[in-house]
Amino acid sequence: MNTTTLMILFKKAEALKKYIRDQKKKGRKIGYVPTMGALHTGHTSLIKASKNQCDVTVCSIFINPTQFNDPKDFEKYPVSINTDILLLARCGCDVLFLPPVKEIYPEGVTTSVNYDLGRLENILEGKYRPGHFKGVCQVVHKLLSIVAPDYLFLGQKDYQQCLVIKRLINQLQLPVKVITANTLREPSGLAMSSRNMRLSPQEKEKATGIFTMLTHIKDHYNPASANELENYAHDYLLKHGFTKVDYVSIVYADTLQPVADAGNAKKVVALMAAFIGEVRLIDNMMLTAQIFLFTSSHQWFLCLTYIAEYYNNMKKWFLNIFKYLLFLGLGVFLVWWSLHQIPDNKWNEFKAAFATAKYGLIVPVFFILFTSHVLRALRWKMLMQPLHYNPTFANTFFAVMIGYLANLAVPRLGEVLKCTILAKYEKVPVEKLMGTIVAERAFDVLCLALVFLLAFAFQFDVIGEYGINLLKQLFKDKSGHFSITRVLIIILIIVIAFGLIRFILRRFLHVKLINVVVKFVEGIGLGIISVKFLKQKWGFIFTSLGIWAMYLLGTWIGFSATAGTTGLPLEVAVSALAFASIGMILTPGGIGAYAFLMARVLEKNGVPFELGFANGTLQWFAQFIIIIFIGFISLMLLPYFNKTKQVDEKNRHNSQ
Repeated sequence: MNTTTLMILFKKAEALKKYIRDQKKKGRKIGYVPTMGALHTGHTSLIKASKNQCDVTVCSIFINPTQFNDPKDFEKYPVSINTDILLLARCGCDVLFLPPVKEIYPEGVTTSVNYDLGRLENILEGKYRPGHFKGVCQVVHKLLSIVAPDYLFLGQKDYQQCLVIKRLINQLQLPVKVITANTLREPSGLAMSSRNMRLSPQEKEKATGIFTMLTHIKDHYNPASANELENYAHDYLLKHGFTKVDYVSIVYADTLQPVADAGNAKKVVALMAAFIGEVRLIDNMMLTAQIFLFTSSHQWFLCLTYIAEYYNNMKKWFLNIFKYLLFLGLGVFLVWWSLHQIPDNKWNEFKAAFATAKYGLIVPVFFILFTSHVLRALRWKMLMQPLHYNPTFANTFFAVMIGYLANLAVPRLGEVLKCTILAKYEKVPVEKLMGTIVAERAFDVLCLALVFLLAFAFQFDVIGEYGINLLKQLFKDKSGHFSITRVLIIILIIVIAFGLIRFILRRFLHVKLINVVVKFVEGIGLGIISVKFLKQKWGFIFTSLGIWAMYLLGTWIGFSATAGTTGLPLEVAVSALAFASIGMILTPGGIGAYAFLMARVLEKNGVPFELGFANGTLQWFAQFIIIIFIGFISLMLLPYFNKTKQVDEKNRHNSQ
């Protein structure tokens, strides 16, 4: 149902109110997801739920000071605004409301407003966090008055808070429907939470005991055993690394009354709150699900849903295979076509280029490219620091190289795989890592653009002159003279094209292809902007430039491998790197395209095509072998390194 995909950022309440009024005049339904930032997959699932049900999805990021009863907790709450913005843009959020404290509390931060929350204010979370729900109600009331949504999307992890907000909305008689989504969990069972960012890998491992404990309660629950299970859970948590347990309570799901007072309630929930070190974690689990009567029509609907889902998955699978084969076919075609460009009388020279090549140069090229991969791993670590994660360099490097290895088989698989590997061994959420990939890609695009600018600057007489000749031909009439009519026609075509693109973006943003292109461009822009939030900005810029400097040096040294390209100046290497890099994007691993484009650049610099293609093929093959070699070694060392790391940590823990 979504009709707006370019995310708009508001910091002023009045500006957002005006936007919402305009949307409602057009008959659009507004969905709202309030957050305090440090976003994870749980938050993005709420965004997606809103997008499926509403026309416009609004998300707010505001760390509300009035709901923290402990000032230290407020100070330590994780902040990752740049990554949050990238994550929201990637999942298609329409509007982000990012207000400063003064915008929400213009008269100062106070909790003078009272709300009738009944016993909800004084039990469980209310008991252990006095004033917390008063602060929650105050900020939710203010935010709802600004956003004025039709639907409010909340996560079930904050179970008691959901009940409090529903009571608040009923009290204020607001025309808002509350949608509560199930708690999303990490593969270990730990409920996704922004506070997980404050846990060390060891503490995160201990925190999985919450899910084990709640599952035990669910498996053994009956009303008569409630007190016994509560006591068991309390002791279990303390024995498994938790420093303090505030409560484990089995209660009636609608009122939070103890089960003993609830009669034969059909809906019962187990709620808990406990500390690991200084981090307080909460979670819950439904023990008796609500009973639904399924009709035959409903069963048919479920059956059709499963069939449709299976069909969509198969369609995606076939589409991915088709795309891969298409681009692989392009690479094979370029190899075939390039070989057919070599005249019969030049084949001996082409073969001689391989026979007389200086294969020993692969050694310095190996160390140069190895350095570029080390710099890439260091840069990726820098992008994780604002997220409060500090993975080991070894695991980061292994993940980068295994990602390169995977990209040789399936384009873009490596980006997902390297995030999955680091998530497994360093306990960094995958969705956070994917946000850093966007920033990396954005800066690489910027660096590639810089390489192209340098190529045009250094080789304007070769590349630039070719472009100027094309322009001259474009602006001349049939007699060969400059034509003002042609100039005006071209300007008119550009204006019409610009207007047409603008119309298409506004009218057809719901079309998947257009949406993907827009999000890609938007992601690059957001990724570049996000660098200003880094603590080591200059370190990030230095490593980025260093990566491309290594690529350039490797290309230049690679020229010395074949007789026809030995001695080419550095500026030719700049041009070759620029165009050959496009080849790496066009086909899987750059097969065919890399060597072809490099040969065309070298041809413009006086090198016969067959010799340029031979050199390009050798340079591509050297990179291919290096990635295979380091990638497989990384694949073998990764589990060994982490096994040794776990033993060292266990020994250190026992010695303490």
